[in-house]
Amino acid sequence: MRVDLDRVAFAVGPVRILHEVTADIGAGSVVGLIGPNGSGKTTLLRLIAGIARPSGGRIEVDGLSLAALSGRDRARRMALVEQHATTGLDLTVAQVIELGRIPHRGRWPSRGGEGAGAMARAARLANVEDLLERSWATLSGGERQRVHLARALAQEPELLLLDEPTNHLDLGHQLDFLQRVRELGLTTIAALHDLELAVAYCDQVLVLDRGRSIAFGTPAEVITSGLLDRVYRIEADLVPHPHQPRPHLVWSGVSAEHVRW
Repeated sequence: MRVDLDRVAFAVGPVRILHEVTADIGAGSVVGLIGPNGSGKTTLLRLIAGIARPSGGRIEVDGLSLAALSGRDRARRMALVEQHATTGLDLTVAQVIELGRIPHRGRWPSRGGEGAGAMARAARLANVEDLLERSWATLSGGERQRVHLARALAQEPELLLLDEPTNHLDLGHQLDFLQRVRELGLTTIAALHDLELAVAYCDQVLVLDRGRSIAFGTPAEVITSGLLDRVYRIEADLVPHPHQPRPHLVWSGVSAEHVRW
């Protein structure tokens, strides 16, 4: 799925949260949304998901206005994995994953086994097959994150939206999670804080700062020492990775007067 953002803006009353964000995201690409806390990453993901509507500008998917799609169409074509998604219901992991099939079901009760193949594939891809009978309430934060990925994949989306997907994962599971996402071949837009992960797994990055799009392009093009100083207030560079055909981030310090709290 192709996603086109054309001067997308969002405000709550007099407060402008996003200011004319523009980017053309090609089908099948993995795009990292990066930027400091409060830069508008989560808001932009929610706008693309159709949870909220832009105050200005336009969002198109495959050449169609997002506003013209019904809620069911959006739910069939795109899936959002939120940072703090939870439920108060006493559900098993299998039941949580099954929620991803709701957009594909009609008005009548579903046939037994409907979507079973999609749910089994989703559980395998998210590496939660051993958790299916567990209660949601007993899971760790990292396990819940992987289950929510499985729920999203059970929707069989064309667009995957991830809000801080590695936030609750240890390092090994972070790498495993993003490698699995990359191998899906889906158009993926992920809000990430770890710039090293963005460099390693993203085809392109969209940099937001104070609600404005600062840069959009490949990590090597965009993540420069000048941008890191301007946006993050750190002294750092991308240098050749000693073992991989990609650069990696090396930082040397941060000026106290530059830190924003």
